[in-house]
Amino acid sequence: DLIIIHKYTLLNIFTAAVLFKITLHFLPHAEVYNLETTPLSTLPAKFITTLKIAFSQFYITTPFMPRGYKLLLLTLCILAFLGALIKTDGYTRKLITLVLLIGTIWTTSLTTFLVVPHTEFVSRIDFYGFAFLYAFALGLLLSFELPLAQSIALILAPILIFQNIINDYRALKSWQQGFEAEFQILDRIIERVENHPNFNPSRQYRFYQIGDISLRPAYHQTRYDKDDVFLISLPYLAMWQGENLMEFYSPFAYINHQTPLLTTDITPEVYDFFIHKAAPFPHKNAVFINNDIIVVIYDQTGLDDFRQKIKQLYPEI
Repeated sequence: DLIIIHKYTLLNIFTAAVLFKITLHFLPHAEVYNLETTPLSTLPAKFITTLKIAFSQFYITTPFMPRGYKLLLLTLCILAFLGALIKTDGYTRKLITLVLLIGTIWTTSLTTFLVVPHTEFVSRIDFYGFAFLYAFALGLLLSFELPLAQSIALILAPILIFQNIINDYRALKSWQQGFEAEFQILDRIIERVENHPNFNPSRQYRFYQIGDISLRPAYHQTRYDKDDVFLISLPYLAMWQGENLMEFYSPFAYINHQTPLLTTDITPEVYDFFIHKAAPFPHKNAVFINNDIIVVIYDQTGLDDFRQKIKQLYPEI
């Protein structure tokens, strides 16, 4: 009986939320943005938002989640949920069953409800969380003592398994090819740094990366409605980890990880280079090195932003 199975659903959700808050309380405070939980006062308003996001998962395509897969999953859930309503006796019990089924879909976006940054559609919920939903729907179909329902479940199960293998393969292919392509660029950048006449591996340099390059999207050509940075577009050569990647293959520790680029590093000579000569990779002026700093330029947008920042240091020029 579906109602008996879900008897403690609300209690379980509430307990999970409380334990999540307690866990965050004991974790070291490290400014990790996606662990910031929503204040209790905003939860009622977010309930409807989360409900819309949860149901939009059935028709909004995302990276590695094509429309055919979405429609297949939607069909499976509709059949399972209709079967659950048909098998339930009495209008009151049917209404309770319907609420529980809607709640089941809603819980697939529970992270969106609890955590501050995830107020928009997050593709990762699809990619990692949808498996629980279709497993639940398959379980429902198999639980019905009807040959037709069980036959549908047995037909759809291998199709979904095969489709998930294909989805995972496409994701892994795009991630691996993007990773290799970006790190080949990193290897070329490191080679330029090591061959630069001003480079001395025994020195300590302050490092700054201007912009980044994201190549994963180049290896995933399928169209989708909604992007997600962590699934497809976030670069491996991200600005915030550039200094660590530079030394990854090096036997020398030549980057000062304690001190960032300083305003005093932007001397008139440095200013002139970045305003008039610097250009993003693969240009020869994509790397700048003097006795104190190493600066790598990956894209034009980042360079334009950097130029605007340093112009404030020399407003008279």
